[in-house]
Amino acid sequence: MKRFRFIAVVTVHALFLVVFSFFLLGISYSYENESSIISGVSVLKNVIFGLEEKPSRKDFLLINVSYEKALNPKLDEFGFSIGNEAITNRESLAKLFEKTSAFNNHTYIVCDVFLEQSSPADSLLLQNVQRTSNIVFPFHAVEGVMTMPVIKVPTAFSDYDSDFGNFLKYKFIQYDTCSTIALKMYKDIHHASYTSGLLFDRKNDHRALKSFIIEFPIRQYDIFRDDTLGYHSFHLGNLLELPDPLLRDILKDKIIVVGDFLEEDLHQTIYGTTAGPLIHLNAYLNLRDNKNNLSGWFFLYLFSCYLLFSYVLIRNVSLVHLRVIQWIQKSKAGSFIFDYLKYAFFLLIMSIVSYLVFGIHLNILIMSLYFSLAEYVIEYIDSKRKLKLSHP
Repeated sequence: MKRFRFIAVVTVHALFLVVFSFFLLGISYSYENESSIISGVSVLKNVIFGLEEKPSRKDFLLINVSYEKALNPKLDEFGFSIGNEAITNRESLAKLFEKTSAFNNHTYIVCDVFLEQSSPADSLLLQNVQRTSNIVFPFHAVEGVMTMPVIKVPTAFSDYDSDFGNFLKYKFIQYDTCSTIALKMYKDIHHASYTSGLLFDRKNDHRALKSFIIEFPIRQYDIFRDDTLGYHSFHLGNLLELPDPLLRDILKDKIIVVGDFLEEDLHQTIYGTTAGPLIHLNAYLNLRDNKNNLSGWFFLYLFSCYLLFSYVLIRNVSLVHLRVIQWIQKSKAGSFIFDYLKYAFFLLIMSIVSYLVFGIHLNILIMSLYFSLAEYVIEYIDSKRKLKLSHP
């Protein structure tokens, strides 16, 4: 009976840890030390070992608007002019979409330019955008309030969280109902379904992670290169100077991303400085390639590991017999720190295997803290029980 009860407790505890892990995976931020671990493992796999697959260069066109500026009147809160401010030249954007609407031979267009202020060219821009198929613009949230473009263009949510100034995890549905740019691209291009759930999202009837540490198959050094090895990249002004027949061929069947790739919209990622438009594009590629899909084998892997951890924890199995370690463990603080590092080490191994096999990083620090606290509580209860038995 005792053996059956022990097996039941270990099994239930392992299932609890699986659920807790998915809760942690669904959170859109992580911790600074954890970010360093994730960065190191990702670079080891994708850069040093070269295990990543680059998407085809013929499928993408990146258009930079960093140097395509126009002065626009700046108004105060009462509507009075207080000077001018530089914004992305709407007239140049209107010319670009006049071309795309004339051909309409592209696959998709992401114009990652927030149309926050009005400009004289807005009516022409809107007219050409409405004639262009498969296009999306960003909107943002400011203190929880959605801020939309000044003209009625197709939109998707553009914000993502950062940890200690670094972008790490991309959440595809935010504020419960807001589809991000990457998700809208995926749904529109592939006619896919995607819904948010409690622990998982549902992606075409498959379970998927709610928040995901994305891979970056297209990185900053892959664009605007001086050689022919990078992805098709143009400055907007140069692109508009091309003759129509050549431009038609360049746009054909491309996923086109328009945005600030080189100056202001830059973010720190695990692969260094990366442009915001590239983050959206890479997030889409992760969705397209099913990187956030959850398989039954991953569930089995988590459950098996946590079953072993639960057995060690509840049975109070000693993993180290060195005298130095035993001396450190004599103090309460030393014992707690050792237990934390012990579990952190084994969880790190578990996370590395998970990433190499399933492409999913696991949360280490919170789980290590949980195991350390649980071990301390179990040992405390066990010592009280033994003391009570010895002094009836």
